[in-house]
Amino acid sequence: MHSDPLSLIVEYAGSADAVERRNAVTALAVAGVPESLERLAILTVEDPDEGVRRRGEQEIQRLKPEGLAMVLPEVIARLRHSPYSVRAYALLGRLHNSGATMPFGATGSLLARVAWALAGQARAGADGAWRHRARAFASGLGGGVLGALVVGVLLGLTEDLAAPEDVAGLLSLGALAAGVLTVCVVERSLPFNLHFDPAAGIIAELLTAAVGAAVS
Repeated sequence: MHSDPLSLIVEYAGSADAVERRNAVTALAVAGVPESLERLAILTVEDPDEGVRRRGEQEIQRLKPEGLAMVLPEVIARLRHSPYSVRAYALLGRLHNSGATMPFGATGSLLARVAWALAGQARAGADGAWRHRARAFASGLGGGVLGALVVGVLLGLTEDLAAPEDVAGLLSLGALAAGVLTVCVVERSLPFNLHFDPAAGIIAELLTAAVGAAVS
């Protein structure tokens, strides 16, 4: 029998059952002591279950400033471990967007650690920045072709559109514009928004492609 309630919570936090780990995440946040908040940060970044990580993020966002000050250094420390650096970076971005203050002075240069994490991810390749750009460019290129086809159909109904030269030109310009625009947007947003919603990203790329094709 556990004499220390925190030991029991930590035991549940290591359970193979994701539901038990989600409940443990809430209990760790309620406990509010340095040891429990450290474990909360670890689970929020490293747990293999997305539901557990999401619950952890929700609990962190509810913490008071003094609790948040104990959690953030642990999250920032995960930037140095390549398997979790992108998760930690994404979590920090969302916390920052929600109003959390980043403790630059107490934990060293966050930007330097972020750059190191991104460099490690680029070298690793699987979830790196270059892979991210390549996926965005491929989807933007596909969106450009689709957008150009839509615009081509509309122009075909309203204007004299000669085939196949005009259609081929429209497709080329639409795809080029969408590809370039998508890469520019991704390059601009990459330092801040590695945590973009894929579905929203695809919709945005399709809309951008359609506008690019129309302008072209």
